Amino acid sequence: GLNRWSESYIIRVLRNSFYCGTIVYRKQFVPDYLEQKHKKNNGEVEQVIVEGRHTPIISKEVFEKVQEKLDENGKVIASSNNSRGIGNRSKESIWGKKLVCKCGGSFNRKIYHKHKEGNTWCYQCYKQIQTGTIQTRLNKGLSIEGICDSKMIPEWKLNLMSQRIFDTIWKDKDTILEITNNYLDDAIKKINDEDDPTELELLRKRKDNITNKQNRLLDSYLNELISKDNFVEKRQELDKELNEVNELIMELEKKPVAKTTLIDKLNSLKKNIEINLNFDKDKISDELIDVLVKKIIVFNNRFEWKLNIYDKMEEEVENTILIAKFVFTKDDIKRYANDNNILIKKYDEFFVDLYI
Repeated sequence: GLNRWSESYIIRVLRNSFYCGTIVYRKQFVPDYLEQKHKKNNGEVEQVIVEGRHTPIISKEVFEKVQEKLDENGKVIASSNNSRGIGNRSKESIWGKKLVCKCGGSFNRKIYHKHKEGNTWCYQCYKQIQTGTIQTRLNKGLSIEGICDSKMIPEWKLNLMSQRIFDTIWKDKDTILEITNNYLDDAIKKINDEDDPTELELLRKRKDNITNKQNRLLDSYLNELISKDNFVEKRQELDKELNEVNELIMELEKKPVAKTTLIDKLNSLKKNIEINLNFDKDKISDELIDVLVKKIIVFNNRFEWKLNIYDKMEEEVENTILIAKFVFTKDDIKRYANDNNILIKKYDEFFVDLYI
């Protein structure tokens, strides 16, 4: 019944898990019973999450996708009086769009150190901002069970990784092309040589088998080899089984995937890999990173880079080919710090796996 829908109101609706059937108690709490002022619960008090008895209007899968999108595209809403954050803060850097924590959270950019020459930036898992870091919770005497333990990522570390990765790709693109082409050629050959029956073919054979059983059952009844009660009971079992098989067949027939279609997609992927690997390593811009890097999964001392070197197709191709492993030693970090005239306090080595 609202005449005007503000951004903040829409955000509250989209964040409300009640609509997918889940009820969350203790979203707020009163830290001081004398003042009786409510405070948003960021983990200070244990929340109670239960499944409601009401009928949800959206699925949990849709709700989770919405939360991911909100976390990714968090924005600042400005009013005439003030500006305040709705969701997580907007991502001022390309890395904020690509980083994904091992816990599934997105990353927020924040100031790590302030200098006269400029700020040093880092990235923190957004779920830690919501719940508090492990150290913060320990200081407050709160439980750390299920709390993300990912460390903050200094921006220089991401720049160092990108420099090494893109330099390697540029130098070894012929090798990478050979690896990926061999992998895809094997996949195409496997499809062409595939003689095993598909799931749809097996279901159709199963359907024919059930139909034959029904015919033999009817013959047995007509020849008075079984009683009417036995006939009815067995017929109901076979009818139920046949209905289940027919439903499965209908589902598979909705979107049939022909061998030629799979081969065409693999050949298209080979072509797109060759095109997208053709770049100038001296012009690594945010736009190029945005195109070539699908996501970077963050572990404590390891990163998984997933390159996006194919165009969008009808079905997204999953990154499964490991093409390189990198080790960034203390000497690598010191050399990078000297070359770029930046102050780095810790020289802990870390690892990177590169996938396409």
